[in-house]
Amino acid sequence: MKYCALYTLLLPLVYVLGWVLFRYTVESLPPAGILTLLLICYLLPALLCNIGWLWVQRRPILSAETPYICFALPLIFTVVSNIVGVYFGEYDGINTIIGHVIIFVSNALCIAGIVAITALVWLLKRCR
Repeated sequence: MKYCALYTLLLPLVYVLGWVLFRYTVESLPPAGILTLLLICYLLPALLCNIGWLWVQRRPILSAETPYICFALPLIFTVVSNIVGVYFGEYDGINTIIGHVIIFVSNALCIAGIVAITALVWLLKRCR
């Protein structure tokens, strides 16, 4: 359970640092670099939690903490950060809501993809 608390505290810090990095480096990057950094910033909750937990720490998919760290935490954080973003930024009606739905769905698809790739790699390693 200590890893659940660690990832819960680490995710907002890395997310804020990622957006600060994006805001201060956006003028000096080429268009391809801007799009890459923006994509990483939007998918950061899914990437940080899943790659950090499944690939860096090499935790099994069926462990007790995986549903929270890999599935619930990134999606809850995405919803909360979008709600906070509405209060601190501009609200443009349906365009903002559609953007938040797209960010949520893209994080959910990224999570599903990373977990599926991890399961496939581990299955191929066992078949050797």
